[in-house]
Amino acid sequence: MKLTRDEHLYFNACAKALLACPEVQSMSAFTQHGRVSCLEHSLSVAYYSYWLCRRLRLRVDGESLIRGALLHDFFLYDWHTVGRQYGLHGFTHPATALKNARQRFRLSHKAENVIASHMWPLTLRRLPRCKEAAAGDFMLIVQRKQFGNRQISGAVTGAVVTGSAGQAAFARFFI
Repeated sequence: MKLTRDEHLYFNACAKALLACPEVQSMSAFTQHGRVSCLEHSLSVAYYSYWLCRRLRLRVDGESLIRGALLHDFFLYDWHTVGRQYGLHGFTHPATALKNARQRFRLSHKAENVIASHMWPLTLRRLPRCKEAAAGDFMLIVQRKQFGNRQISGAVTGAVVTGSAGQAAFARFFI
């Protein structure tokens, strides 16, 4: 499951500014599933959601899809810690991720919907309202069902990732 050279360049152009941000880089310090960091997980979801849309020839806003998927778990805390003030993580973290993303970045309405609805149907009131959100949700479901705590691994090479945490996450996951 590889992007073409042009698709890869587009993915990098959309992701580069976010991946250069120290707060996004800090996602590598938080475990998402098993031994996979939030940053690795988010890169995986962004990459394969975009890949899926390209292979199915869906007319989507690629930038909104990639940016929303990269920030869908931008909650910036260790959800495994007992006694958090955040509530039940599965229900509350999409709103926290959206709030954090809005405070730091300009987002399209579609990117916001990707972030807000990514736990649907668990979060019943946050429905996917665009193809970009539906594609991101579908890829998350595939990863949960088929791969459990393992992320989809693939041959993604040559991405522009800045910062040591981003480079390490990208290299560990994709190369």
